[in-house]
Amino acid sequence: MGRNRVARSVCAKTSSGGDAVVSFDAERSTPRVWAEAAQWPDRRHTAAGLARTRSNGGREGPAGSGVVRATSAPPAEDRAWVREEARELPVLADVDVLVCGGGPAGTAAAIAAARNGSKTLLLERHGFLGGMATAGLVVPHWDSHQNGGVNADLIDRLESREGWGAEGWKISFDPELWKHVSEDLVLDSGSDLLYHTFVVGTLRTGRAVKGVVIETKSGRFAVLARVVVDCTGDGDVAARAGAHFEKGRGDGLMQPMTTMFRLGGVTWVQRRNAGLRDLIEQAIERTGDEYRLPYDYPWAIHLPNPGEVAVMLVHVRDVDGTDVRDLTRAESTDAVRRSPSLTSSAGELRSSPTPISSRLPRSGRPRDAPNHGGVCLDRRGCRKRPIVRGRGRECVLPR
Repeated sequence: MGRNRVARSVCAKTSSGGDAVVSFDAERSTPRVWAEAAQWPDRRHTAAGLARTRSNGGREGPAGSGVVRATSAPPAEDRAWVREEARELPVLADVDVLVCGGGPAGTAAAIAAARNGSKTLLLERHGFLGGMATAGLVVPHWDSHQNGGVNADLIDRLESREGWGAEGWKISFDPELWKHVSEDLVLDSGSDLLYHTFVVGTLRTGRAVKGVVIETKSGRFAVLARVVVDCTGDGDVAARAGAHFEKGRGDGLMQPMTTMFRLGGVTWVQRRNAGLRDLIEQAIERTGDEYRLPYDYPWAIHLPNPGEVAVMLVHVRDVDGTDVRDLTRAESTDAVRRSPSLTSSAGELRSSPTPISSRLPRSGRPRDAPNHGGVCLDRRGCRKRPIVRGRGRECVLPR
């Protein structure tokens, strides 16, 4: 590509940590991404030099493109490495707002952006929206039912289709209906939507993220945007862009993964421990002690559909939610595989167990999260205190 044909270019980082130049060719309708695979630190590029690629027959990228030294680490001694060849990536879309992740946060972000007139694209790795609300079956919606805006619109539509609230659980919802309702809201807002899409890299100009690299069944593409919103849940986009984050505790332990599944044909028996919580809180106030509540039984959450419950039964511990090998082990652990055996006495299994995990961003702490070791904030999000690990359920009641 001749230099006189380049309208403009930006420096970026590829998914493998190398450098890329997004070049807008005046004689082509589609921008091209000159991507270079990750180099070891002894490979240097200068801002005034040329970006050379390996897969384009020795052609050169535009001069003065600001390509900087790659940041990848050298190969570990105990691991074999290969060098990924450079490639040109077609630009799939160029939008005002790009939202990565179609969970509750990403859905709301895309809807709000589109309603305000921005050209918006929402990317989701599953074939449906909802994230942890649907794929993870976190069906209690907690205090978010008190919020307005997009969330209120979602709840209104769920209520109109009898998919919100249940006996004993006024804040539960039908996860299957959530998928359809949230998709309708996104499309009605004017936002575009792309399923089965993984964000595998970021494109940067200096410290600003100008787009992402995505992997799909159709191939690898670049998506450019004026604003990129990271709603991946684990902060994947921010992490790939080089943002600082905290993962787990100081000793490396992370929040256990929780296995959720749905059961049908269940006769719901409401049990109420009237006054028990008040007595426990009074004891805490008198003694200053912290209490652990037993977790020797499944936690069943009544769903709007008659005879259907969501069950939280298994916590998978000592796993890293950002390690694909640990995720595989959690999915195939014996405790998870035994969960369907409940159907012999409890009812018909509606969906497979789904481990849930998260990476905590640098400024993030789970709000009122009682089921993991480490530091917990109270309901007001302003007081930290340790949580004792041990047998059974780890739970600290807020004072």
